[in-house]
Parts: sequence; structure tokens; C-alpha cells
Amino acid sequence: AANLSGSRLDRAVLTGASLVDADLEDAVLRRVDLRNADLRNATLRFADLRLADLTGANLLGADLMGALLPHDFHAESVETAGP
Repeated sequence: AANLSGSRLDRAVLTGASLVDADLEDAVLRRVDLRNADLRNATLRFADLRLADLTGANLLGADLMGALLPHDFHAESVETAGP
């Protein structure tokens, strides 16, 4: 699993990326494209995702405690069940 804890990513394109079990705690993901990314069981504690595109992302089991989410974030925009 990827360890990107504390990383600062700006304008990265991670469309469809497999980040299962990734550690993104405290990461800042500014304008990061995570559309259709697989973030199952990822640790996103206190991550700044306010400007990330999470459309279609699979966040099943992801730890989002304290994460800053996009203002338009809603359950209908992400996958809620694994494959």
C-alpha cells in the first residue's frame, strides 16, 4: 500500500488509481483528480480534500475522520460498495 502521509499534491491526475489501503493521513490534495479511484480502506484522517474531485471514487471502509471534504461532497457522488 502507498504511504503518502503528509504529502502535498497539487493538480495531480490520479483518475482510476488503485490506492487500496493507502495512507494519506494529513495529506493535502489540491485540485487532485481522484475520479473513479479505488480508495477502499484508505486512511484519509485529517486530509485536505476540499478541492479534490472524488466523483465515482470507491471510499468503502476509508477512514475519513477529520478530513476536509469538498463542499459539494455527497453520498451519491461516490461508490458505496466494492466490486
